[in-house]
Amino acid sequence: MASNHNSDVGYGRPPIHSRFKKGAIGNPTGRLKGVKNLKTDLQQELAELISCGDRKRAFQVTKQRAIIKSLVAAAVKGDTKAAAAVFAL
Repeated sequence: MASNHNSDVGYGRPPIHSRFKKGAIGNPTGRLKGVKNLKTDLQQELAELISCGDRKRAFQVTKQRAIIKSLVAAAVKGDTKAAAAVFAL
């Protein structure tokens, strides 16, 4: 078999007629660059800091931590739905 490098076909080397043409992209209708999915947006939103406490003793916590604190506080006060959510976590 002649070893012409243009006609070699194998793993990672598709036939020349089926390769991408110069300047063409593989998925023209695909996801745009910079577009984030729901999971990434949610993680970034929950990681933001907010102020908690009164004027004398203010501190900052993440939104995720604040949600968990309020959920646990509601469960301690007797809210059964909040308690179920805490146990589900």
